[in-house]
Amino acid sequence: MVFKKVMRELERLKREQVAVPIRADERGYLDRECPAEACKFIFKVLIEDWTTRLKNASAHCPRCGHTAPDDHWWTTDQLKRARAEVGKVVRARIGNALQEDARAFNTTAPRSLISISMNVSGRKHSTTAALPVEAVNVLEQTLVCEKCGAGFAVLGSAFFCPCCGHNSVERMFDGALAKVRAKIDGLEVVRGALAATLGADEADTFCASTVENGLQDCVVAFQHLAERLYVSPAGAKPPRRNVFQSLDEGSELWRSAVGKGYDDWLSAKEYRRLDVLFQRRHLLAHREGLVDDKYVKNSGDVTYRPGQRIVVLPADVTEMVGLVEKLGTAIRAASTPTKP
Repeated sequence: MVFKKVMRELERLKREQVAVPIRADERGYLDRECPAEACKFIFKVLIEDWTTRLKNASAHCPRCGHTAPDDHWWTTDQLKRARAEVGKVVRARIGNALQEDARAFNTTAPRSLISISMNVSGRKHSTTAALPVEAVNVLEQTLVCEKCGAGFAVLGSAFFCPCCGHNSVERMFDGALAKVRAKIDGLEVVRGALAATLGADEADTFCASTVENGLQDCVVAFQHLAERLYVSPAGAKPPRRNVFQSLDEGSELWRSAVGKGYDDWLSAKEYRRLDVLFQRRHLLAHREGLVDDKYVKNSGDVTYRPGQRIVVLPADVTEMVGLVEKLGTAIRAASTPTKP
């Protein structure tokens, strides 16, 4: 048999396991990814907490709250690198076997007018650049669970502890808004770090996306806060899903629950401005930022025509953080029972 060594090596590989170590970063954090197909949120958790604080060996997504066994949270990049490492081992083992088979074949092949020989070659693999440390330091939010003490870090909004599942939505609300502010304040640091590694165009694109995501992070944080604190009045139907992404509907729900709505907690000018920003976030989330007739009619924003794409400035996000923070503070006060 010409490929005797190869066949023998394949049989060995069937019976063996290849260990691929996944290491924590220099701070001790391990990358994780939500296994829920609709989420896929990427976060970090202290490796010591991941191994010692997990409840019943199940973990929780900080963003959506999905629960799954602790061995279901490998990131797409980790799995890709693991497959690549396994591939290297397999290729090396099979390659060596091929070389031995080739030498054996070339040594024993009969001499004739037609010469046949075997040659084995391979190819190099490319690598990709990682996000610069300077950019990560600005964009990342580091948190500690107030219930179990687990440490974790996220880019964006988070509401659940990955180790115990505790939902500290009020604390997360404060942290999310603080991090949005920090992202806007550190935007030029991020731009400079990315420009040095990826180029000016990539840096500009990433920073524009970060600014637009600021609107999304504010709305998501506010929605989760309102959903957690709101209690339907006796006999009333539970609110529809994501109702607090609509300021008018959400305001009426709070009015029926506590006797006051958003227009009691914000000035008329502030309410109109926040409504515009909420609707711009809706365009980004559902229409790729393209203005339609409905947006112009409902928002009263005459600075855009249907078909144009909205432009979100850092100042818009900073303003939204302040307004959402003010509204969130009023909701928390109104929903807290008065002590006798």
